[in-house]
Amino acid sequence: MAEIGVDGNGDKHVLAVVEGTTENTVVVQALLDNLVGRGLDPSAPRLFIVDSTKALSKATRNTLGVGATITTPSDHTAPSDTGRQHQRPS
Repeated sequence: MAEIGVDGNGDKHVLAVVEGTTENTVVVQALLDNLVGRGLDPSAPRLFIVDSTKALSKATRNTLGVGATITTPSDHTAPSDTGRQHQRPS
């Protein structure tokens, strides 16, 4: 499982990599605890795009509270109001 952050310039940074699955609550909680221990402010508002597993969403909410907005990748690929799929820039 990998945790990737995106900075204000849109650059991606690997924040953590652990062996395990997003369905494993212990692994997910350890990853989040590690990030907080290394300085992630749990009270700062952030957007988390996660797969649809309950363990990942639950651990994120438990650790990061109301500042954590959680969504799934499918939320970002839904057709727009015009009925077209979102396009990646060339």
